[in-house]
Amino acid sequence: MTLVNYKKIIQEQLSEKRFAHSVRVAETAVALAEKHHEDASKARIAGLMHDYCKEMPVDEQIKIALEHHLLTQSDALYMPQVLHGPVASVVLKEEGLVTDEDILQAIRFHTTGDPNMDALAKIIFIADYIEPGRKLPDLDALRDLAMADLDRCVAEIINKTIDYLLSTNRLIHADMVKLRNTILIKEQKA
Repeated sequence: MTLVNYKKIIQEQLSEKRFAHSVRVAETAVALAEKHHEDASKARIAGLMHDYCKEMPVDEQIKIALEHHLLTQSDALYMPQVLHGPVASVVLKEEGLVTDEDILQAIRFHTTGDPNMDALAKIIFIADYIEPGRKLPDLDALRDLAMADLDRCVAEIINKTIDYLLSTNRLIHADMVKLRNTILIKEQKA
C-alpha cells in the first residue's frame, strides 16, 4: 500500500483536527527516524496510523480489547483513553491495512509505552507528545532532547505525564512505570 493511501485512509477515519495531528506526528516521526538512523517509511506509516481507533466509541474499544486479551491489568478498564493504541494495532492487522510487526508495535505502545519497545515505538511515543501542534510547557527542550537521546526523552515525557496524572488524581498505567524504571536502570548501568 502506498503512503498516499495511508493518508487517505486515516483522513477518512478521523476528524479534521485528529487527522492534522496524525500528519504532524508522522512528520515528526520521520525527522526523528532520520536523525536516529531508523526506517523513516515505517515511522511515517506508524505516525499516520497511530490514532486509527482514537475516535472509535469506548465501548467498542473495550469489546475489542477484551476479545483479543489486550487488557493485561484490571485497571485498564478504568483507563479507556489508553486503549486506542492496542486496539488499533489489532484492527489494522485484521483489516490488512498494516502487517509490519514493528509498525504495529509502535502503534500499540504509543499511549503507555512498554519496557520492551524498540526504537521505532519510542519514536512514535515521543512524536505523539512533541509534534508541533502541541502547546505544552518545555516542549522545545524535549524536542531538542528527542534529537539527542530517545531513551532520556521517553523518560522525561513519562515524568511529565506522571506529574500530570498525579495532579489530576488519575490512574497511572503500570507499563509506563515499568518503561521508566527500565530506562533508569539502563542509565545507571551505563
